[in-house]
Amino acid sequence: MKTIFRYVLAALGYILLFLVLTIIFAALNKDNASESAFIAIIFFALIVTLVIRYLIKYKLKRNTDPTPVKPRIDNPQTTRVLELVKEIKSSDHPYEAFKEKENYLQQLKESGADLRDNDFYEIMQTIALDFANRREVPPEEWSQDITKSFPIVFQRNESAVFCAPYRSGTTYKNERKYVAGNRGVGIRVAKGVSFRVGKIAGKSISESVPVDIGKGAMIVTNKNIYYFDKGAAKKLSLAKIVGIQSSGKYLDIIPDGARAQPIEFCFDHEGNAHVMGELIKTQW
Repeated sequence: MKTIFRYVLAALGYILLFLVLTIIFAALNKDNASESAFIAIIFFALIVTLVIRYLIKYKLKRNTDPTPVKPRIDNPQTTRVLELVKEIKSSDHPYEAFKEKENYLQQLKESGADLRDNDFYEIMQTIALDFANRREVPPEEWSQDITKSFPIVFQRNESAVFCAPYRSGTTYKNERKYVAGNRGVGIRVAKGVSFRVGKIAGKSISESVPVDIGKGAMIVTNKNIYYFDKGAAKKLSLAKIVGIQSSGKYLDIIPDGARAQPIEFCFDHEGNAHVMGELIKTQW
């Protein structure tokens, strides 16, 4: 239904543009009012409308087209790397399998294997979800490896489970503004006698305004989540999160509290929002 409505609006917009262009071209050529000139004006307006439509569609297509994925280097080292990644992801204990093969993966990469960041992210996602499924707090070594570049001091018995960068974050704040009233309309019924109708008093209203918190990284531990607001580290207890929803690269978090505002994150890599959501829902 939304698609049909969007097409109808687009068609109406182009028809309106065509009529406006026709009127403009006719006004510019009002001295030449012959039938052939009018037909030429309509034809020219139609051509301009089609060109504008093509340019708009081409620009939208360029903005929405995904970045093409560069083909992998086809060599024995890359083939072996992909086999190892598959073995780790399908293992009953992916963290232990990764630790066994970590040095070998690095050696293959140094010898020419096409090992990419997405491969590591898929391994990290698999390991983190396995910790969640087992409700097992990750070992200290794992926690330090994924958070060593972040200046965050964890609580006692707190361990990081997963870390992922996000390209944008948004929260909200309530702002109050005054809406002016209306004096209404005065109606005179007799000399010296009148009354006023439609009077509306001014009032103060509250509205939710989006606030950009910039890009950064989110860390989920067995106790809290950590993120960055304009570079400043923020902490939110898992126990104080009452709602979580993920869709594609987007993650919405709803904290507890009468004045708490939702927080929206857009992650860089596909699947990270889902993993974060599952980890936050886990009863560690």
